[in-house]
Amino acid sequence: MSEQCAVLHRIQSDLSLIFKWSVIALSLFLVGAPVQAAVYVTSGIMYTEWDDTAGSSELAVPVRVRKTGSNYSISAGSYWIEADEYSGAGDLVVAASLYDIFYAPSVNVGMNLQGSIKFPTASDDIGTGEFDQQVGFSLYHLRDNITWYGSGDYRFNGDNNDFEYPDTLLLSFGFIARPKENISLGIFYDIEQDQSVSSSVDTQLFLFVGAKLTKLITLRPFTSISLSSSDTSEFSAGVFIDVQMSSQ
Repeated sequence: MSEQCAVLHRIQSDLSLIFKWSVIALSLFLVGAPVQAAVYVTSGIMYTEWDDTAGSSELAVPVRVRKTGSNYSISAGSYWIEADEYSGAGDLVVAASLYDIFYAPSVNVGMNLQGSIKFPTASDDIGTGEFDQQVGFSLYHLRDNITWYGSGDYRFNGDNNDFEYPDTLLLSFGFIARPKENISLGIFYDIEQDQSVSSSVDTQLFLFVGAKLTKLITLRPFTSISLSSSDTSEFSAGVFIDVQMSSQ
């Protein structure tokens, strides 16, 4: 009986966290940007497996709301995780981007700025319990039906009472091709390096296909493969669904 009460209490706590941060995210969307913008809702399902001695895996259902204008976007998102040893809500991430702060039309090269804040809203055993801030930029070059990208971000990882997390440098290089008006293909090589004394580097290959099913719905199956030589290499696969809720 006490075990059932504990489960009910955990579910109630998770729902309370989701509601609280949903209200905060909704407030950001209502007052944080001009009215003339398109609103998108993204969800889906993602399976992740670690090649370690325990053979651990988890299933996640992300939910993100994004508001996009002509030269900016803001978003808020979280996720629900199910695994053998834990389950619950993830951290809330609020992000913003400014597009084309620099653009050279003669060579089709542009620059964007991006930043995000991670709020420690996750359930027990899910998150790390600290605030993170991330800032960065991306460069792009448009040529024919292919857009080439390169980005660099720096994540200032917060600390909790039990552990001091080193900051993280993130680099990404890749392209998005559009062979047809309603089809896109993306391939990215991602590098993640923590800034500790014994700095470690993780690399992965991320691939996705975007298929615009209707004017308002886009399907994006994807996979991510770890290229690192660590003992806990990672594999992820899933599908995202983008739904445009309103237009500019």
